[in-house]
Amino acid sequence: LKHVKAEVEGVLSSVTTHRRRIEETEDPPACLRSTSALSSFLKGTVPAGVDDDCFTVQAASALSTSEPCYASKWRCEFGEAWEYLTSTLARWEELEGRINEALAKEESTAADYALLSSLLDELLSADVLNEVAATALADRLHFITSQSTSRFDESYSRDKEELAVRVKKALAKREVTEDDFAYLKKLFDEVRTESSDDAKREWQRAISDRLDQIFKQSAAGRDTCGKCYSHAASLRCLPCSHVSICEECVAKQLSSQEVDVMKKMNFHIVKPDDTPIECPYCQQAAAYISLH
Repeated sequence: LKHVKAEVEGVLSSVTTHRRRIEETEDPPACLRSTSALSSFLKGTVPAGVDDDCFTVQAASALSTSEPCYASKWRCEFGEAWEYLTSTLARWEELEGRINEALAKEESTAADYALLSSLLDELLSADVLNEVAATALADRLHFITSQSTSRFDESYSRDKEELAVRVKKALAKREVTEDDFAYLKKLFDEVRTESSDDAKREWQRAISDRLDQIFKQSAAGRDTCGKCYSHAASLRCLPCSHVSICEECVAKQLSSQEVDVMKKMNFHIVKPDDTPIECPYCQQAAAYISLH
C-alpha cells in the first residue's frame, strides 16, 4: 500500500507541477510551453528535456480516462489539474490553427495587416512558445510594409508600422545573446522617442527586460549603464560592488550641489531619507556610489 500511495502521489505531483510551471510561464524544456510537448505529456509520453518518470506520466494519462470520484480529494485535485492542461492545449491549438490559416495564403496584402498583427500580438502575450510561428508572422508583416506604400492605420505612419514589425520580430526571439545587444539598444532608443501611447510604452518595457537579461549575462552588457543603456557604466554601487550605472542617471536623482561634491570627492553617500538608488545589475539598494 505504501508503494501504491507513493505512485499516486507522484502522479498528482507531476500533473500539478506542470500546471504551475505553465501558469508561471517558466522556461522550457522543463515547462511544457509548446503544443507538441504538452500533447506528448497528455498522451503519456515524456517530452524531450523533461525529467519526469515515464511510468508516472503513463499512469497519469491512463488515470485521466477513469471515472471521476468527487468523494476523493486526490481525484478531484488530479482532475482539476488535468482539465487545466487539456483546456490549455486546446486553446494553444486553436490559436496556432488561426495563425496557420492566416499564413496559408500565398501572398498577403495590406488588407491582411490588421489580422496578422493581431495574431502576432496574441501569440507574444500567450503562455505558449512558438518562435517559428512568431517569426513567420513578423516576416509576413515586414513583407507587407515593404511592398506597399499605403497607410495601414490612420493613426500610424508607414515608419511607425515598420518599427512595430521590427519590435515584434525582435521580441519573438526566445533567447537573446550578447550579439543582440546593439540592435535591441537601437530599437529601445527608437521606441523611447515614439513612446506616446500604451503600446509603445509596453514595447519599451519588454525591450528593456531583454537588455537587462543581456546586461546580467554578458561582459558587453555590463560595460553599459543598466538603467538607460545609453552611456558607459562609470559608477560602482556599494556594498554590491557592481559597476552598473552611469553618472547621468545618478545625477538625475541628485541636486546639482550633490553632483559637484560627488565629482570632487569621487563618491556619494546615499542618506536614509534620500531617493533610493538601486544597482541595475542586482537591484540592491546602494549605500554608497563611487566613481570607477
